[in-house]
Amino acid sequence: MTTKENKVAPCIYRICNKFLVYAKKDGKTVVSPGFDLLVDAQEWHAMHKGKRVQSAIDKKSAGATGYKCINIAVKQALRRVVNLAQERAHKRETHAKCPELRCDRANAAYETDPLPAKMRAAVRKALTAKGGRKCTKTEESIMCSVKELRAHLLSQDASYSDNTHDVDHIFPIKLYVTNGDLKNANHYTNFQPLTCFENGSKKNKLPTKAMAAKVDPRFWPNGVTMDMLPDIYPGWRTPLRM
Repeated sequence: MTTKENKVAPCIYRICNKFLVYAKKDGKTVVSPGFDLLVDAQEWHAMHKGKRVQSAIDKKSAGATGYKCINIAVKQALRRVVNLAQERAHKRETHAKCPELRCDRANAAYETDPLPAKMRAAVRKALTAKGGRKCTKTEESIMCSVKELRAHLLSQDASYSDNTHDVDHIFPIKLYVTNGDLKNANHYTNFQPLTCFENGSKKNKLPTKAMAAKVDPRFWPNGVTMDMLPDIYPGWRTPLRM
């Protein structure tokens, strides 16, 4: 018989040196087997209430405060996955029905601020030069924000404009393919503004000494020294300008 005197915890009683759990389930009283330890009775009680808790010893040692039922956590995770899949399917259907909508959005973003798109293309070109993939955000690859990069480009050429200038890799990508880490090619100090004619003339040549001086030495291609670089390109007015 259960009484207040032998009740040791909510729904748990000590009878004949055994801990018994009296719990309500589906409107019926469920009695547990006899447990020698109170912790075992508490865990049995928690499990049959649809919750999972740590023992008092685990809580004290780990500093835990308990956590949600595993079933609830799994359902929440599955719901997020399903919602994400449905959202992606909806986008694919929308783009299939109205492909011009996606193009219009991309074009509008490019017209408003073309530099992010240019930098994504430049970073992707470097990272995929040896069959790799672009797995990081552009700002993580160039090690600065787009706003800071624009300020860096303007500091090199006050007439720089996103619409009239190209963003050139000072040390060409091919040097990093054979003589260095491709990630170093995308450091923001390895970018400079050039007009399309200047960029077409420079192509994959080694930079002039004046150009190379703008690049952080830690991100130079391996094996390249200042003595290997030209002072000026043929036909250029200055080491930096055509």
